[in-house]
Amino acid sequence: MTFRTFALFVSIVFVPSLVKCGSLPKAKCVWGWATVNLGGAFQEVAIDPHKPNICYAAADVGGLYKSEDEGNSWRLVDTGLETYPDIRTAGICAHPLRPGVVYAGTGFYGRGGLYISADWGESWKLLTREIVFASQRQYGELLAFSHSDPNTFWAATNNGLCVTHDGGKSWEKLAFAGRIVRGLQIHPHDDSTLLVWLTKTKKEKGGVFISDDAGRTWRRIAPEVDNAYAAQFCPHWPKVILIAAEKGGLWRSADGGKTCHKVKLYGCRGPVFDVDFSSVKKGRGYVAISSRFEGAQVYITDDYGKSWYPTTRFIGTHPLTVKAAIRSPDRVFITDWNWIRTSDNGGLTFDHVPMGQEMSCGMSVAFGNPFEIFFGVYDFGTRASYDGGYSWRNVNPGGRPEITYGYWVGNSIATDTRRSPTIVYLATSGTKHHIFKSYDAGRSWTFLKQNGQPIEGDYVALHAAAPDIVLAKTRKGVWLVSTDVGKTWRDVGKWDRVRGPQGQPRTLLAVKQRKLYVSHDLGGSWSVLYDKEPIGYRFALNPKNGDDIMIATPKNILLSADGGKSWRRIGESLGADSHLAFGYFGRVFIATGWSPAKLGLVKRNHFDIRMSPDRGKTWKTMLGCPFVGYELFDRPSAFRGETAQKQDTFDGGSCYIQGIFPDPYHPGRIFVPSSGNSLFVAQLSENDGQGKHE
Repeated sequence: MTFRTFALFVSIVFVPSLVKCGSLPKAKCVWGWATVNLGGAFQEVAIDPHKPNICYAAADVGGLYKSEDEGNSWRLVDTGLETYPDIRTAGICAHPLRPGVVYAGTGFYGRGGLYISADWGESWKLLTREIVFASQRQYGELLAFSHSDPNTFWAATNNGLCVTHDGGKSWEKLAFAGRIVRGLQIHPHDDSTLLVWLTKTKKEKGGVFISDDAGRTWRRIAPEVDNAYAAQFCPHWPKVILIAAEKGGLWRSADGGKTCHKVKLYGCRGPVFDVDFSSVKKGRGYVAISSRFEGAQVYITDDYGKSWYPTTRFIGTHPLTVKAAIRSPDRVFITDWNWIRTSDNGGLTFDHVPMGQEMSCGMSVAFGNPFEIFFGVYDFGTRASYDGGYSWRNVNPGGRPEITYGYWVGNSIATDTRRSPTIVYLATSGTKHHIFKSYDAGRSWTFLKQNGQPIEGDYVALHAAAPDIVLAKTRKGVWLVSTDVGKTWRDVGKWDRVRGPQGQPRTLLAVKQRKLYVSHDLGGSWSVLYDKEPIGYRFALNPKNGDDIMIATPKNILLSADGGKSWRRIGESLGADSHLAFGYFGRVFIATGWSPAKLGLVKRNHFDIRMSPDRGKTWKTMLGCPFVGYELFDRPSAFRGETAQKQDTFDGGSCYIQGIFPDPYHPGRIFVPSSGNSLFVAQLSENDGQGKHE
């Protein structure tokens, strides 16, 4: 594979040069993104009051975005953001008294700061690290500006409420020290009146507070609300305050917060995430709610929040922000995980805006031919590339609307390349769990059925030795085997994972209760193959040699070359639930997997991908990262001026390597889906230890 071909994977990162990897040598490989999509949730949309056609968006792991056509198109504007925590943006806002000046609050696990732009968001400069924000725990407006003094503004931080009187050079702590202030807002006409809302902690309640003396003293309003997502003054009738609550729904005050009452939202069965009033239409307001099973929905009021009516359902899975435009009276934005939607009819219907961020949590990868790649994604279903990765399209069963409330997770994908590269099997989940088959490379799908009913399952695989044999896992954990390409099925029991080795069409291998089992009659009877110590469920089979099996225990990687009769240690594991894969030219791979820390199956604070060019005799690191797996890939600029070693205290979260998928058509290339940010690819050097044993 030439470097010119590989250039399609944008933003190339020379990972090995960035981290120290202990005593292991470094493999000669180049990392890059297999998509230009960076993932992340859009925390906030801000509209510039001086040029209302300019909008800004802040993403929790995707940086900062700018639109110059009122949200119809967006582009990344992160020049000047220095470190990885600075890419984790919590909020963005334009200065109301200074045209062209924009602020962005960044932060992740106590590190970040406040950035300023003097050129309408095109470039950024660090203003201070005296205050820090929390990118995944703060929603809404993080700064509130004085109506008369351009140097005075307040900040909702991850360590209380602060104020500056010199344009952000120095800060004074006012209240709520040690608490995350989720957001704040200033009275439309009075600098002395502020609203803040706090997150709930194990020791203290959250809630909404109001101050009448510029933040010196506070009183709680709506005491029934202990965890508020947002609060809002009505710009045309400031005594009206709306509060969005996690469990209490929507609350309203008509007397400046002295009394509050719950507002009925008919048909609403989920938390209210955000509220906003239109600055153009008097009385018009919006709230965004979320239902786990029905998706996001917007409610509208035209009487200052007294009564509400719902708009279109199913416009997203988890709304974060709703924002009314300044110039266009019927323009409304709603943000979600990985997307922004807009409405030009006052919120009655919403259109999807392409953000270049439609690849969230990568789940699985399969290859149809040298140019067909299928990618299962959390939140966005299934994607396919028919040109080797240059471009991607949605091939989700049911089309795009189903993603928000149906098949929005592409759990596993299998391609029948021996019969036809256009035959694809797909197991989906979400609020619907079904298994599909496509005869045209994902362009259309049919249900796989058992006894005339669609199989409710979430995993599918093909036997490596026989294309007619399909393996499927139902939602109840029962595995089914079909010997006629999915026409009829039989039950082979409950297992964690089942696979069929190359060259042995009657043999199945399976894991249950941390033991490896084998069946030589396609699941009719089973016997223990390995039980000397607990193993992970992600065992690997050599696609070229069915006798090669690789398993991981809490301490060791074990390899059998005789179908499980004998085993030898080939290296140190990264935990029992490590990802394992056989590559080509004798290579084997291991990557840190995910498992609850209490089980002791994953080594915390050391996430790595390792490669052996000689079936375990020697090992090299491809990543060697002392913190969460995907973060080193996250941005090529993420470590400007900062070394990776400074992040070795990061303790996990939802960001993990999801698997290793060697490309059968380009032997030096592997794909790595990430639970944080999409799909990554590594190209190994052609002369990096290719072994002779296949």
